[in-house]
Amino acid sequence: MPTRDNFEIATVQLADPGFSRHVTEALSESGIDPDRVWLEITESTLMRDADEAVDILQGFRDLGLHIEIDDFGTGYSSLSYLRQFPIDVLKVDRSFVSNVGTDAQDTAIVTSVIQLARALSLDTVAEGVETLEQRSQLDALGCQLAQGYLWSGPVEAAELERWLQPLRKVSQKVQRRRSSPPFTVVIADDEEQHREIVRRTLERSGKFEIAGEAVDGHGAVQRAAAEQPDLVVLDLSMPVMGGLEALPQILGASPHTRVVLLSGNAPDQPDRSMSSGAASYVRKGIRPRELLEELLLAMEGS
Repeated sequence: MPTRDNFEIATVQLADPGFSRHVTEALSESGIDPDRVWLEITESTLMRDADEAVDILQGFRDLGLHIEIDDFGTGYSSLSYLRQFPIDVLKVDRSFVSNVGTDAQDTAIVTSVIQLARALSLDTVAEGVETLEQRSQLDALGCQLAQGYLWSGPVEAAELERWLQPLRKVSQKVQRRRSSPPFTVVIADDEEQHREIVRRTLERSGKFEIAGEAVDGHGAVQRAAAEQPDLVVLDLSMPVMGGLEALPQILGASPHTRVVLLSGNAPDQPDRSMSSGAASYVRKGIRPRELLEELLLAMEGS
């Protein structure tokens, strides 16, 4: 993951009418890339004035910042508001994480938060992970981002600098990608919910532009021929015509197009898929951030 700077928003700051201006000025004066800045706000602070918070957070998103809801599960968020908030991450409170896998109720809460985040195309971060057992349980539940003393406690600036060194090359690659025009993409999947997840992930990234959608292989071939997209995200299992059958026809209709194959299961013959001209293979259900990274890697060198 690229390096990032996290800042927690206090209740008094959210209520300050000049806070947005201060953030804008700080970004301008510091020269920090807004895409590296993540603002954390606790669930309870967010719900003190939810209607006003929606507008304030949207202003931060318009600046290019990311928004995290901290200590999620300890407050009283309305699901209708949660859908309106322009957020990127739900952080599961450590009070639930500490008992994951050992307490049925806490495990159920963590599971529900992960599933809710996935349905809303959000990332989930587990707070306060201290043991390998907790990490294993969270991984089994589908939560692949976490923080806690299992990895490190607070460190001095010099040690942190050493940790960040290997990530700088990754950050430079991201910057080069950001300066390029968005890739055009056709999404072909018979599952409407999964098309929506892929669409939202790509649109929110600013790195892809949706050129069209299809619900079967025939539609994908027609879309590719008409749009000549940079990328086709192609489901392997679709009615009428599946991904492997559609793949050579797509490449024949639009030779410069790259095709990424999607499947809910491990492929029986991945080598066959790759030798048929696919740029890569991606498992369905991976986190939106991982999906975006896989698709960007598929487009490298195009």
